[in-house]
Amino acid sequence: MESPDVKKIKASLKDVADSDKELDETFHESEKYKLELQKINNKHELDLKKAENGILGQFIGSQSNVASMGAIICIIAAIIGFFWFNLKDNPDSQNAERILAIGLSALTYLFGKSQSD
Repeated sequence: MESPDVKKIKASLKDVADSDKELDETFHESEKYKLELQKINNKHELDLKKAENGILGQFIGSQSNVASMGAIICIIAAIIGFFWFNLKDNPDSQNAERILAIGLSALTYLFGKSQSD
C-alpha cells in the first residue's frame, strides 16, 4: 500500500502534467520546427546531388550506375537495330548479327554483374 505522501506526490504530478498546456504547445512547436529543419536539410542534400550528377546524371544515375545504364542502353539500341535491319526490303543479316552480338554482350555483362554483387 502506498503511503499518503506518495499519493499526494502522484496527484500533484498528475495535476501539473494535465494543466500545463503551454508546455505541451511548446513541445509541439519544437517538434514541428525539427521536422521543418529536417525537410530543409533533405532538400539541400537532394539539390547537392542533382548539381553533382548534372543533367545527364539525373537520368543515368550516380557513378556506380553508369556501367549498368550503358549496358541497358546498348541492349535497347541492339533490339531496335536488329528489327530495323531485318524489317527492311533487303535484310542485311551481317549488320543484324553484329548488333545482336553487341546486345548479347551487354546482357551478359548485366547478368555477370548481378552474380558478382
